[in-house]
Amino acid sequence: MVTNIVTSDDKIGEFYCVAVYSRGALDALRYGHCGLALDLGKCTKTFSPLAECILQYSDDATIPFESNAGRDEKSSTPTFFLPIHASAARGNLEILEWFNETYYNSPHLLDGENWTPLHYAAASETVHAVRFILTRGGEVNLKNKDGHTALHVAVKAGRAENVEVLMDTIETHLDRSCINFKTNKGNTALHHAARGGNVDIVKSLCHHPHVDVYLKNDEGLSPLMVAASFGHYECVEFLSGIMSPQLDQLKRDALIHAAINGQTRVLGFLLRSNTCNHDTCDALRVLLRLAADSEDTGRGHYGIVCWFRDSGCEKFVKNDPDTGEDIETSFMDWVRNHDDEYRKW
Repeated sequence: MVTNIVTSDDKIGEFYCVAVYSRGALDALRYGHCGLALDLGKCTKTFSPLAECILQYSDDATIPFESNAGRDEKSSTPTFFLPIHASAARGNLEILEWFNETYYNSPHLLDGENWTPLHYAAASETVHAVRFILTRGGEVNLKNKDGHTALHVAVKAGRAENVEVLMDTIETHLDRSCINFKTNKGNTALHHAARGGNVDIVKSLCHHPHVDVYLKNDEGLSPLMVAASFGHYECVEFLSGIMSPQLDQLKRDALIHAAINGQTRVLGFLLRSNTCNHDTCDALRVLLRLAADSEDTGRGHYGIVCWFRDSGCEKFVKNDPDTGEDIETSFMDWVRNHDDEYRKW
């Protein structure tokens, strides 16, 4: 089935299949954007009538029920979910209480991708649902099909208060290592925080006594490397201050990842702070190789090389292999005197 978008000029826009809208509605809900989820869901009847009613009401409003049967009605999408999941995302405690009184396992009711009510609550704009579900037996160590715990979800959604509550619960949990649980791609909650650039959440996670800041994901990247790759300056500044330099599977550190992705500001900070195992000459060697690679010309490497030329790194000290003495050289002199592979640039 195909639907279309009508623009403000009443002209037909791009065509999208219903599945795209349905998936978009579900993803919006899982990031706590209930209004957007409702708008997208109405286009394709993604949600049950009760779920729509829950999403459009305020947090403390009383939902008018025609019957209790509606509270068990699943969505019509392949990734079905119950009204309790919509209530958790919306922060509506009335429906959560009804489910808790009706089903002994209400905190563990799953949707089609193993999201629990606590997963949905973790992305909510309010912390009420998280606290409610945790007091009714919600488990912080349960994973969905992608390997995300509720903490992963809260971090990705940028819900700092929810993150704090979940971390406090983990501190009293029998398995405190669950704060370091990895997704199916090997990412911890700290990896997600570093990718999102939320420095407050990064700091909160790092201050937890059981967080391992050195864990790497399946690509061999540490949280610092991830932050450097996405150019999140404040996160890099903080993480580099509490971590020792690490290398990925290809022997690349955070500085190289900043260079690969054209993150000039982060690159400059890492060079000035001496937190990476590179001198300026080594960094220039890598950057020139990247700049000479035609596949990378659109990723900011030319700008980085120009930045090296025009910044305070124009002059740097290099050891003369013939005399063993330190000599001052310049960027352009270094380029002109280097081997053909880099001089061709």
